[in-house]
Amino acid sequence: GATDYICLPIRFSRGRINVMSFATDRPEGFSEAELDRLRLLLPVLAVVLEVQATNRVAETLLDTYLGPEAGRRVLSGSIKRGDGTTVAAALWYCDLSGFTALTERLPPYDVIELLDEFFGCMAEPVQARGGEVLKFIGDAMLAIFPMADDLDRDRACLAALDAARQALADF
Repeated sequence: GATDYICLPIRFSRGRINVMSFATDRPEGFSEAELDRLRLLLPVLAVVLEVQATNRVAETLLDTYLGPEAGRRVLSGSIKRGDGTTVAAALWYCDLSGFTALTERLPPYDVIELLDEFFGCMAEPVQARGGEVLKFIGDAMLAIFPMADDLDRDRACLAALDAARQALADF
């Protein structure tokens, strides 16, 4: 149903070029004045979109390497060197049995593929049951199941146990 369409480049600060498109269903399409306004707005839109894209990348990296809760605290600026937080939690630690021997037998690409599959099978049930993956360490994974209080201990421990059973079944 569109009668006019324009696709314009949006340049980010480090040379990356993205594209934004606009369409209208008005019979006369876009006027030249409207197209000029769109072109004038692009630098402002580029700044806003680049900030949003950078924030998404930062959130993903912090979630991956610090865990979602610690990542949120870092992004909000509430963590500085030397700060700490006590968290009551059930701990989960797993590693891939016989991994060293596997690395000696398998090509590097196959080792990476195996680790990706292993971590996917381990992390998904942890996250699905309220756990938080804190670290990937070689062929191991450390996760927690936070407890709101002592009365929450059974729930956290049972969630960890249920996640472990699911992870073993999936792998």
